[in-house]
Amino acid sequence: MRSRAGLLGLAVVAAVVYGAPARAQTKPQQPKPITREWTCTNGRIVSVNYHPKRIVEPAWITYLGNRVEVTRKKVASGIAATSADGKVNWHEKGNSAQLEFAGLLDEPLSCEAKAATSAK
Repeated sequence: MRSRAGLLGLAVVAAVVYGAPARAQTKPQQPKPITREWTCTNGRIVSVNYHPKRIVEPAWITYLGNRVEVTRKKVASGIAATSADGKVNWHEKGNSAQLEFAGLLDEPLSCEAKAATSAK
């Protein structure tokens, strides 16, 4: 009988040790790209899609259905973004921004930020 009880006890210990779920290590949640919308003085919306922690990654500016890839960089007065061909320039500081878009705008357009939203 002892051997049966001993085996049963060993089985219980093995089930507890080996059957116990491993502790999952949780990784900190990584920030996701966001789309920030800006309302401009002409009533139009500019959307800027970017990764908040990775300024060196490409960003996109959308105005009147035209989506253009831009390179962002920190400057003394905020964030600047420029397209590879130089036709699109964006400068933001806090909740104010200015858009220059050759071929679509005759003069720089002033914009104010709306609340940030998660990209889908």
